[in-house]
Amino acid sequence: MTQTDKQKAGYAQEKVVTVLERHLTPDARILQHQYLPVLNGDPGERREVDVLIEQGVEPRITRSIVEVQKRGTKPTRSEFDAWLAKMEEVGAQHLICVSEKGFTKPQMRKARQRGPTVRLLTLAELEANESPLPPALCSSELTIVTYEHLDGWTAKGQHLMKIDPKRRPFDTDSKIFKTSSGKEVSASDLADMHFFGDPKNLDELPRNQTVTVKIRFGPWLPIDPSIVSYRDFGGRWVPLEWLEIFVRLRIREVPLVWKTFRNEQIGHGDMAWLLRGSAKHADGETDVVATVGEVRPGEFRIGYAHTLSDEEAFVAVGGRGFPLQPVTNSPRSS
Repeated sequence: MTQTDKQKAGYAQEKVVTVLERHLTPDARILQHQYLPVLNGDPGERREVDVLIEQGVEPRITRSIVEVQKRGTKPTRSEFDAWLAKMEEVGAQHLICVSEKGFTKPQMRKARQRGPTVRLLTLAELEANESPLPPALCSSELTIVTYEHLDGWTAKGQHLMKIDPKRRPFDTDSKIFKTSSGKEVSASDLADMHFFGDPKNLDELPRNQTVTVKIRFGPWLPIDPSIVSYRDFGGRWVPLEWLEIFVRLRIREVPLVWKTFRNEQIGHGDMAWLLRGSAKHADGETDVVATVGEVRPGEFRIGYAHTLSDEEAFVAVGGRGFPLQPVTNSPRSS
């Protein structure tokens, strides 16, 4: 494995840990690759942390830093001691150490001496006969949806105003529409809601070819969300009767192979499980992750689902359809 491959594998492991932490602390702000100031250091001196977890509001924010062992070995004594020192340097209240291969006895002793301040977690792959999750929990296919172009939109206003009936070009990521609940959304958000909100909207489309789809939104249609207004060039919110957006997209289905991982906090047992899937296709390989928690014995709840690559996809997990967004620095509920 080259150095670049090792870096990619390590970064992917950080993304996996980020998804797990969102599952365990859904109300927290979770960020990757953050540089925190050293409290007693020189001006501008900072330390990099793999994952930062923040809860609460100023002046009572609790910060936890997560350090991920990116090699398939236990952390060395110097690595572990450097993590402990970093927690104190940046003034974090908690340190969470994650290692696939576990920790040495001296490291576990040091963690116990610090009480709940330091937590040791292992993320270990389980054999098929060890997994508590039912085999039929996940789909064996990954549906990859590629938006090739959003061609524009048309709309009808509620009052005496004119909206150009031709398709209007627009920035697909600008929050120029507003739903009946008051949420501001972009055209890309609307396409996600339509295609990923109801699996049949994808099932009805052909595979392996580019198609143009017209998506219609209106307050009388059984589509969530109902679009009630858009922001015009003057910044005003203009009421709408209906809205149509035009999307060119391509859908592919490829075999998806899953592995199960146990997320265990040493001394406290299993906290959650992680499903990690891999799908090989013509453009390379797509990795996906989904978190699973046990609601009651034998009943499991699917938490967050993401891709570890930069493309969006769709997968059926636990009988529900999930849009797989790339892991980002802001929490997203599924």
